[in-house]
Amino acid sequence: MAERKLVAKLADIGHVAGHGGDWFKKTSKQCNLPTMNDAKIMINDTDESGFDDLIVEFKKWRSHGRSQYPVTQRLAVTGAVQDESSVACPAARVKAEDEVMLALKAAGTGTFRWDIRTDTITWDAVLDHLFGLQSPKTSRSLDQFLALVHPDDRLEVMARCERCCSEGEDFDSEFRVIWPDGKVRWFYGRGKTIIEDGQPIYVTGACFDITERKSMELRREEALRENDRRKDQFLAHMSHEIRSPMTSILAYADILLSQLQDADDIQCVKIIKQGGNHLLELIGDILDLSKIGSGKLKINREIVSLPTLINEVHSLMEVRAKEKKLPLILHYEGEIPESIETDRTRLRQILFNLVSNAIKFTAEGKVEIIARFLPNDSALEVEVADTGIGISSEQQGKLFQPFVQADSAATRGQDGTGLGLAITKQLVSMLGGEISFESVPNGGSTFRIRMPIACPRITTAGTSNGVNCAAARRKSKILLVDDNQMVCKAIGRLLEISGHEVAVAFDGQSALEKAREFQADVVVLDLELPDMGGYELLEQLKKLKTLANTKSIALTGYGEEFRHHKGVEFDHFLTKPADAKVLENLLLV
Repeated sequence: MAERKLVAKLADIGHVAGHGGDWFKKTSKQCNLPTMNDAKIMINDTDESGFDDLIVEFKKWRSHGRSQYPVTQRLAVTGAVQDESSVACPAARVKAEDEVMLALKAAGTGTFRWDIRTDTITWDAVLDHLFGLQSPKTSRSLDQFLALVHPDDRLEVMARCERCCSEGEDFDSEFRVIWPDGKVRWFYGRGKTIIEDGQPIYVTGACFDITERKSMELRREEALRENDRRKDQFLAHMSHEIRSPMTSILAYADILLSQLQDADDIQCVKIIKQGGNHLLELIGDILDLSKIGSGKLKINREIVSLPTLINEVHSLMEVRAKEKKLPLILHYEGEIPESIETDRTRLRQILFNLVSNAIKFTAEGKVEIIARFLPNDSALEVEVADTGIGISSEQQGKLFQPFVQADSAATRGQDGTGLGLAITKQLVSMLGGEISFESVPNGGSTFRIRMPIACPRITTAGTSNGVNCAAARRKSKILLVDDNQMVCKAIGRLLEISGHEVAVAFDGQSALEKAREFQADVVVLDLELPDMGGYELLEQLKKLKTLANTKSIALTGYGEEFRHHKGVEFDHFLTKPADAKVLENLLLV
């Protein structure tokens, strides 16, 4: 259709024809005189030869401005100028214009022209109606327009207008307008910046009312956020419900292992503990991947004793290595920082994952943990090297993808979700570091993490065979508070076996009463109690003068996202089930 081609040409030079060829077609059939602002354009469907002449005339009309070019003329497709007296169907033309205005109102669309040189914005009556203005004006300044924009969106709209002036960018923005009666409406504005001689001259475009669409989007976003909240609540609840009973299972397994003599009995209990730990690893990996994906996993930095943390990982992983008759060697190359600022839980998780994988895929030989400090880079570097099955070149490219394990006869039958390394890579990145590896099929693998650190003090460290730095253990008075009596009794029993004096309480009120008479050195609290939350109980315990400096440890089935609460904070935060050795080390920190 000729009118569609003409509309396209006019759009190219900056005219906004909101209703396109359909509007031209309908109007031209009525009176052969469709209107375009103040110019009258006649469309001849069978003759396109005059398009170029018409475009020249239209540009001239636009450059002179609406008030200077004779409105008593009309432009034919041939480019000829005719007298207004020859125009037919004036009543039909007026009717068509009214219908167009009604159509624009119904579509929530208004047009505008911003003259950058004079800082004058002219817009049609439709835009006055959309902006809720009761006193229409023929023109406004940019500041007057911006005064209508919602304060929260004003800076962004101003910045986009500035880019139109300075860089010649087109205008494109979603923003809110406040009506005089206080109602808020959403608009989408789009305009083309016209440039002449390298300078932006004016912006012409349209605004659309998108309030209904935006309301639907906001409702959908809120529904998604509500689904995320429910999912997070469900995962947190499931974590708590699974971890609490597993705490008592594993604690009693440790108690039995400390007392049993028969080799078969010991092996049975080890299998129970191994299965429990595997279940917890699966739960932890799934929860962590979900948190990372939704951006809910947070880094909690604190001052950490680096040798203590690394020795702790070695000591705990050495038990698994001995089950496979593998030596787990810890070696410090030169001096390392005595303390660093990092997330204790996440750095320990990274090292656990790497050492656990090394042990899992090594049948014979050895596994080494090598720690070094790089003073020139102010970075910590830890390597975990094994003599295991290695990784094929085909699988190396997929290694850090979720749910991927090396697929070979040697790895079949190995437990795991394939999430460990994917999570490890994410955690290393969140701590500001990087991870790399080298591997040879059937020749072993070396995984290396490097992360920047701030190190207040340097200590000399050498080869370690699992001797904890905090060898001198003192006995403590510990108040253990948990509404799960099985957990309370199991953890209490383990602490008593280690020589500590333990008092237990199953709710907040009895814990307060017992705290006054027991004078604990350490309080170990669950976050969820029948009569009050763990943070509320901690706040009340801190108000007791005799317990003001008592060490506090959270021991909970909930995750790290519950670590902080309204300014109240535990000295240490442990997720159930806490290994007895980890808990012992925290008593000394």
